[in-house]
Amino acid sequence: MLFALFRFHAAAGARAALRNAALGFSIVVFVAGMSPDPLYVLWRFSLGVAAAGEGSGARVLLGLVMLGLATQAVPKLVLRLGGWMRSLPADGVTHRRAVTLALLVPQAPALAVAVLCALLTATVYDAALSPSKLLALPAMMLGVAAAAAPARRHPPAAALPLAAAYLAALGGWLALAAALALLALHDRVAGALASAPPRQAHALRDARRLLPLRIAYRAMRWRVLGVLPVAALPIAASYFWRTNNRLTPDEAAFAARWGALLAAAFAVGVLANVLVVSRPVWAWERSLAQSSVQRVAVDAAALALPALPALAAASAVLDWRGALLAMAALPLFGALAASAIRRAHGRVTGASGEALVLGVPAALAVAWWPWLAAAALALAPLSVLHGARRERRRRVSAWGELHHDSAGDPLSWGAR
Repeated sequence: MLFALFRFHAAAGARAALRNAALGFSIVVFVAGMSPDPLYVLWRFSLGVAAAGEGSGARVLLGLVMLGLATQAVPKLVLRLGGWMRSLPADGVTHRRAVTLALLVPQAPALAVAVLCALLTATVYDAALSPSKLLALPAMMLGVAAAAAPARRHPPAAALPLAAAYLAALGGWLALAAALALLALHDRVAGALASAPPRQAHALRDARRLLPLRIAYRAMRWRVLGVLPVAALPIAASYFWRTNNRLTPDEAAFAARWGALLAAAFAVGVLANVLVVSRPVWAWERSLAQSSVQRVAVDAAALALPALPALAAASAVLDWRGALLAMAALPLFGALAASAIRRAHGRVTGASGEALVLGVPAALAVAWWPWLAAAALALAPLSVLHGARRERRRRVSAWGELHHDSAGDPLSWGAR
């Protein structure tokens, strides 16, 4: 049963790994490009990961990357634990172990980086490999996965796998043995998969006011904050470009514009997939006293509003005029993402692929020709109408994986 559950959850982990690979590669290129000597950074990092006699700083950094990859994949895996899965002959401990093993799959990009570092160390840099460091990589991944998996005794029990991952990152034989002992102890004390009690609905005086918008944010919860690191990447790149180069006033203004506009496009595009997973487009919405245009407009607002803190940061760090242009283009980005949500079902890239493919070129065009900001603002209603047309073409009877939140399902793990 454990192996069957692992195979089931590994499918969701594989999709998260594909997304992580693209995002991780972009972050590596960005960080390496910001360094004065990227080849020297690659040399030191590769030796730290796989070479004997080197420090463990690079491996600790790699462990933090693994932790980030596993943590962001947890909602996607736990989301599949409700309903019929509770009828299987498996207890909560077995489910927790299956989720823990499945969380190894999203860490595949980090493992590929470690393997590449080992190959570079042995061939290009001609240094001796450390067997203890190489054998400790699976222990690092397992410790990170165990820490990210939601257990009943979490977070007290999470300290054990985190300590195990840190000891495995040190790379010594004694540290590896201690890490394995901590992982075994954690498996004994972690308990079953965590489950949250159902929340009691409480009366609100004007419950119908902005109800779809509140539903969207209650579904996404703290995952809305995940757009801030993504939006910070173009802002940081623009800041370093303006700081480390002698630019004319026009060039500096252009750098500020594309930094702010790309931050808005990235934030909205990434949040689109969060909304698709947390609150899919489902047939129950059509029973509300709203038109398809209103539903798409509400989704566009829900996706665009979380990007405002990033634009405020761009105004403070870069230039307020670039942030103002980004605010003018923000309704278009939100409308494009809200329209993409209506076609996200069955796509490997979800809604983010279409939102970024259309939003990033639009952001660069507005950065190059600022007068296009007015055109972007005018195109936002047309994008909403396009999304409403997609909404009306959706089959009401089409099967969807999720039709309600797990808190309303008496057979869900989250409703216990």
